[in-house]
Amino acid sequence: MIPIIALIALLTLQASPGDILSINVTDVAMLTVSDECMYFVDNLQPSINATPGEYALKIGINCTPGLKEVYANGEVLARIEVNETSIDYQSYAAKLEKENLALEKEVKSLEEKLKELKSQLEDLQRNAKMLQIQNEMQKQQIEELEKELEGASLKLQKKTGDLEKLRQELEELNRQSSLYKTATFFMVSLFVGSFVALVFVSRKE
Repeated sequence: MIPIIALIALLTLQASPGDILSINVTDVAMLTVSDECMYFVDNLQPSINATPGEYALKIGINCTPGLKEVYANGEVLARIEVNETSIDYQSYAAKLEKENLALEKEVKSLEEKLKELKSQLEDLQRNAKMLQIQNEMQKQQIEELEKELEGASLKLQKKTGDLEKLRQELEELNRQSSLYKTATFFMVSLFVGSFVALVFVSRKE
């Protein structure tokens, strides 16, 4: 059983030398032709690895009249009846010359575009290298800042501990100072009281 991989499968098409036919493929297949006077426009070869899509098949001007076939994975995909025709080779050559000039212009345009794309790619690669270097430098800076932050955090903890100790010592000094003031006041009071009492007694006598 022949798999259905093209809409024109097994149809007999009419064509003349110089015509281009469209082969519609709906599955992956190796397309080949029975006569090398025909070729696929995509690769200018009588065979092509096809994926789903349309492929242009050129009927060469040197094709002789008769039945030609297109195969997909060795199975007949389409039949082409090449008609007899009288070709004005001078007109055909002029047409080919125009096509050739158009292709040459297209090739030059593609070459210029390729150069431009290569230049853009080189610029992007240089920028990527610069960004990579900058990224490495930033990583080092981040690591250094993290170390500095860790050191500053440890210093802060130590200073906070020292500050707490000083606060406690200050509270103890304030407490001792208050006790000293109270004791001093008491002693002064005793001294003054005793002195007043002696004066009073001496006057009484």
